[in-house]
Amino acid sequence: MVAFSRLVLQEALVRGELPAWIDADRIASAFVTLIDGFVVRTIEAADLSTEEARREAYSLLELLLAAPSAAPEAVARLRAPTAASAS
Repeated sequence: MVAFSRLVLQEALVRGELPAWIDADRIASAFVTLIDGFVVRTIEAADLSTEEARREAYSLLELLLAAPSAAPEAVARLRAPTAASAS
């Protein structure tokens, strides 16, 4: 699923539908983790309909589509190594 998601995102990058600074690998992995979370949530609480899961997943995709063409400064700060990860 991650490979398929990565492929879809990479194709969107090539077509210019997403900004070039988007990390397709990490977003694909995060998106599949989100989908896995929907499965766990449904098993544990049985309170998530297919339509609600779709709306929640689409909310994440809407953020990607609304991303600015240049990476905001906050993205660079988030991607910078922290003192804990540098050691």
